[in-house]
Amino acid sequence: MSEQELSDAKNYLTGSFPLRFDTNRKVAGFLGQVELFGLGLDFPNRYGELIGKVSRDDVLRVAKQFLQPEKLLTVIVGDQKKIAVK
Repeated sequence: MSEQELSDAKNYLTGSFPLRFDTNRKVAGFLGQVELFGLGLDFPNRYGELIGKVSRDDVLRVAKQFLQPEKLLTVIVGDQKKIAVK
């Protein structure tokens, strides 16, 4: 992951965060998750700061922990004659 990719991801996450709360139902669901995971009622205020602290090393560490390339599947949808799948 390049620094630009990380920056773009952070900007997307922080920029789109308020859009998650366009209905009362979404706000209630979010607050339920905040409570369930013990994040604290100030979590929405801290969200941007927390995202800003994520480093490339953090992403790599978590990717190594949860992603298993040997178990990934590739799904190709289309006309086999046109896409030349073998």
